[in-house]
Amino acid sequence: SLYAYRWQDGNRLAQIGQHRLPSAVIPVNVRVFRSGRMTYVAVSSYDEEERSARSQVLQFAGGKFNVVVPHVSRYLNVVALPPMFGPTLVGQDSDRSKTVSGPVFEMYLEGGKLVRGGNITGLPKGANLFNFAWIPPDRGKKGSHVAMISDAETLVTFDAGGKRLAATQETYSGSSVYIIGDRGLGSLESPDPTNQVLYYVPMRMPVVDLDRDGKFELIVNKPVTVTGKLFTNFRTYPQGEIHAMAWNGLGMELLWKTRRIKGTVCDVAVTDIDNNGEMDLVVAVNSYAGLGAGIKTRCGVIVYPLDTTMVSGKPNYSE
Repeated sequence: SLYAYRWQDGNRLAQIGQHRLPSAVIPVNVRVFRSGRMTYVAVSSYDEEERSARSQVLQFAGGKFNVVVPHVSRYLNVVALPPMFGPTLVGQDSDRSKTVSGPVFEMYLEGGKLVRGGNITGLPKGANLFNFAWIPPDRGKKGSHVAMISDAETLVTFDAGGKRLAATQETYSGSSVYIIGDRGLGSLESPDPTNQVLYYVPMRMPVVDLDRDGKFELIVNKPVTVTGKLFTNFRTYPQGEIHAMAWNGLGMELLWKTRRIKGTVCDVAVTDIDNNGEMDLVVAVNSYAGLGAGIKTRCGVIVYPLDTTMVSGKPNYSE
């Protein structure tokens, strides 16, 4: 099921809505986008029985979800695209053998249907709709950059023409959300007897100018361990950190990070969660106890009010 919550009394989430998904459907991500003056919810999902995408578009109003587009046979995401870098609904075709196939393209909501738009140009080889974030040029600079989570889950940086510029040795994202494929996209193999291949869908990487100085930061999860603990159909990490990084002309430089977060980080966002006029770093976390069929999951949301007035030493570079 998909749930809607309201942040209440400064320290708790109150459920205000629920939408039941078909039993064989696994949500991959949930994103909010605008079309005209209306706000919609894109639910990108994987159908376990059909081994293909089965997405939906919803609206939330009056305490309930309303279905706008009931069945989309494509994966969906919302990303910021040049030249305006506004949130844009994008799609990509699903493929039973390798999860996704073909180009990433824009999508538009027209008359209760999702319509395919133009292909997105400038993406590097290996990019799919889930694994990249476009970083605008800093004020006074020229040229944007693309940050991408590679097949090996390292963070790779490209210029706007798709030329590879730098890559980390450490791994990032560490998602536990997966899509099953026959060959995958350089994915990890599941240890179960079916020899299925799981593609772990990278979690979102917000790109923000937190202190409004014209320089953009990439927010990304950093699993503390190199590999997660693999069970039959999911993996967990004991701890994680949220890193804020910026391009310094040679690579992505760490600006700041959170303290270690106990549990598996599931998602990260930068938003004003309590409507107080100040941005917050919001982190969704799962923790697990027990083994096998007795595993118990606890879910939580950690909110960090963002005060960047003490952050200094941002990279100054020329290219």
